[in-house]
Amino acid sequence: MAWPLCLGTPRGALRAEAVDISRDGMFVRSPHPLGLGTEVQFSTVLDDDEPPIAGTARVIRCVSEADASPGGLTPGFGLQLVATSDATRTRWLAFVARIDQRAGRRVLIGAGPARLAELQEALTAAGYAVTGTTDPGALVQLAGAGGRPADVALIDAAWLAPTASGPCFETVLTGHGIPCAVLSGDARRARAVVDALLAIT
Repeated sequence: MAWPLCLGTPRGALRAEAVDISRDGMFVRSPHPLGLGTEVQFSTVLDDDEPPIAGTARVIRCVSEADASPGGLTPGFGLQLVATSDATRTRWLAFVARIDQRAGRRVLIGAGPARLAELQEALTAAGYAVTGTTDPGALVQLAGAGGRPADVALIDAAWLAPTASGPCFETVLTGHGIPCAVLSGDARRARAVVDALLAIT
């Protein structure tokens, strides 16, 4: 995942991304190292259409650029939540549960190059495994690539406009047991559309 958050650190405000989360904390990708034991204030908007959450966390693990490169790791630091309200804790745990549900799901996207990048970013950030194509002829083949069918397919409406083949793709994919949706408008809606198809709440 790549979930955006804001950190208040001794060095000032810092924008970062949580690339892994758990019940008690998160691993944050950042080129700006913080020392072990450093306490930070964090805030982020979750995926529940509610106001941002905030709290205090402590650095309990550090991975420097030098340590990360040889092992293919992500540079950054692990944060342990140390102070949150009960309401924030409840919402955080629900968020972790949704990310956990998404992590095992594969989404197939059909879209033009620029739109594909937007949709992939929106879905990957929320924890989905994403495969995409800009080639209509490859869409159905990719649906079952690797011996594991996609859990859901998302097709950009503009990508289909020249061929008007949306119903055909939907029929074929549904015939393979793959729920399918056609999306138009804001790419940020992709996560909500896929969540609804997979009954992730």
